[in-house]
Amino acid sequence: MSSPVRSVERTSAYGRALAAHSTDVETLLRSAHERGVDAVLVRTALVDLGPFVDPLVAELPEPEGGELVVALVATVLDLTVGARWRPGRPERRVVEEILVTLPAWCAHQPAATVRTLVAAAPAVQRGANLDLWAHLLGRAPEATTVEQVRDAVLVAAWRAGLARYRIAALDAAARLPGTLARAVLALEPDADVPAVLAAHRADRWSWPGLREEPGVVLRAGGSRVLGGPWFERPLAVAGGPTGWAVRADGAAWALVVDVHGHALVPLGNVPPALDERAPVGCSLPVPWQDDVTGLVPDGARAGTVLVSRAHSYAVDVVRLGDAGARALAERAVTV
Repeated sequence: MSSPVRSVERTSAYGRALAAHSTDVETLLRSAHERGVDAVLVRTALVDLGPFVDPLVAELPEPEGGELVVALVATVLDLTVGARWRPGRPERRVVEEILVTLPAWCAHQPAATVRTLVAAAPAVQRGANLDLWAHLLGRAPEATTVEQVRDAVLVAAWRAGLARYRIAALDAAARLPGTLARAVLALEPDADVPAVLAAHRADRWSWPGLREEPGVVLRAGGSRVLGGPWFERPLAVAGGPTGWAVRADGAAWALVVDVHGHALVPLGNVPPALDERAPVGCSLPVPWQDDVTGLVPDGARAGTVLVSRAHSYAVDVVRLGDAGARALAERAVTV
């Protein structure tokens, strides 16, 4: 197996680090070879890595620069073995685009930063906004411990839309230093982090600067033909672990949602008891005209409802105005 190190520019910071840590790199290469990865793919991947990491490695002293390079080589080899070192993959975007925005993180925790971001990126791309996640991490001044790296990455992922991680992210945010927490939460520099977290923990729709105008807050689901989860039109029902659930195709989903994002979590073909009573009459501030088939109030927040309708493959979360909220409470207005 020829050494890919020979194909890297030896005078570059990356090339010098590879040479300085050749024992570790050779061990990683042998491991990759034993796992059956093609030598040409390995050489290509490690050569391709150079232009993206060289500026970052050049800024770091030893041993952090060497630790970063060894962590990157190990990561790229693992990704190559798993056929995930491909253009467009979120893991590759971390290596090629995001790490370079985090020099202070890499200076303190190079290996943890590489591994944590690469491990988190696929989930972020599937359930949140990868660009926003990267932006929030890039705002953060530094994470100086392994625990801070993990907590900051989790909090930024939740803030970018991974609603399923809300409770864990709130706990993680409370552990972070104030400056780091404000950055990954996209808060103002003078924001009172404990107060923001406490308010949101009590009300999942609470967030500083949020405009609470009546209307559709978010839309979830959609036809499976267009990439959504359902073949038939869904029915909004009460129940499940979040209080909001959806029936379709003989199965049920829980809608996990907060002010930053949402997820539809399958409840299986035999879901827990769900309330399918006729929808409560209510005037809706929505841009569509349709027959409402399901309308479920948010048990934790008056004036917010989950709505399904006769001609849509999606369900809407709708914020009612004051009058609508009062009417809903009194159940006095018809649809």
